[in-house]
Amino acid sequence: MNHPIAPKAITAFILTFALTTSLVSSQGAGQSSTSFNRANAVARKVKLLTTLLGLDSAQQTEATTYFTNAATANKPLRTSVQTARQNLQAAVEANNSTDITTYAGQIGQLEGQIAANNAMAKAHLYAILNAGQQTKLKDLESQRHGMMGGFGLGGFRSGH
Repeated sequence: MNHPIAPKAITAFILTFALTTSLVSSQGAGQSSTSFNRANAVARKVKLLTTLLGLDSAQQTEATTYFTNAATANKPLRTSVQTARQNLQAAVEANNSTDITTYAGQIGQLEGQIAANNAMAKAHLYAILNAGQQTKLKDLESQRHGMMGGFGLGGFRSGH
């Protein structure tokens, strides 16, 4: 029996699997260069978008630029988040409420900047898509509850 949601569920599963594989691969052991990892992650992201949305070569080039810029901007922010989290943990262990508030606020501000960078990359991508591609992207996002927001587009952390 055919179920009307089955194709959507299969697409969502494939998309989830592809992104998970991309995330794990982009953070693989033995890779010495974070920029190499970022470049690979961006390339996989653009390849996946090309497969799902049918990006042409000009769109692929532009998307690569948008995601690379976001990843580059996010790298020092992620380093700062990591440091702030370590400091927050130390403040918790010291029961220092002033530092807890300070470091928690820093983390929130830094994560907000990362989210803004990713949203800008997504906005730039969306602007270069044709109407059919925009509709397809919206459908994919709704199936995955905004997962495309994670493509550096959100849940996908471009900058690792």
